[in-house]
Amino acid sequence: MADPSSVSIVVPAFNEEPAIGRLVQALRAGGAWREIIVVDDGSSDATAERAREAGAQALATACPLCQVNLEMRQPQADKMPAFYFTELLGLAFGLPDASKWWSKHLIDPRPVLRQAGLVN
Repeated sequence: MADPSSVSIVVPAFNEEPAIGRLVQALRAGGAWREIIVVDDGSSDATAERAREAGAQALATACPLCQVNLEMRQPQADKMPAFYFTELLGLAFGLPDASKWWSKHLIDPRPVLRQAGLVN
């Protein structure tokens, strides 16, 4: 069995406001995972807010337009960055230009990436 601190959990979500908070909390209580990634594909409800309340630090989506919408539509307080999934793949594969897109975010993703030990 893998060491939980080396495991990333990916949770796909679309309009999961009623359940996502409980799910993230249950996962956090179940182990010291490296990270829990909520992949929100442009939900029209408060999925992102419930994920944040449960301890999520960032969102990921497979849709570039959804990525911008997720960052733009968040309430003013406690905004968290939303990543387009391929940005995270570029980072994971060590592509040299992966960081070029971060300045285009509406919410600066670098503090979250630094906190996770993914960038300097």
